[in-house]
Amino acid sequence: MPTLDARVRLTHPLGPTPLPLPNPQTLREAAAEGRLLPPTHPAVRRVARLGQQIAAVAADGAGGGAYSHMRGLAWEFAVVDNAAPNAFVVPGGKVGWWRAVLVGPG
Repeated sequence: MPTLDARVRLTHPLGPTPLPLPNPQTLREAAAEGRLLPPTHPAVRRVARLGQQIAAVAADGAGGGAYSHMRGLAWEFAVVDNAAPNAFVVPGGKVGWWRAVLVGPG
């Protein structure tokens, strides 16, 4: 089975931008490098507040589709101090945001 490269090139309005593939290892690396913002940081609190609201609606079934697997998830939200706009969700309710999504690049 072929393995995925640790980075992927996506089309971005400013040109091709290498972005990490969404995986929990990305957050572990960010933490080791000191780029994972603490849970008390305003950006993390903002993402968690909005994410919990979205998760509640996604799990209530009002939107239709499959939703039973969303009930009871212990959602976790993390923000990485990174200038590349990116965000991801992995199974189990793990959500990662790059700070650039919130404040813009630069």
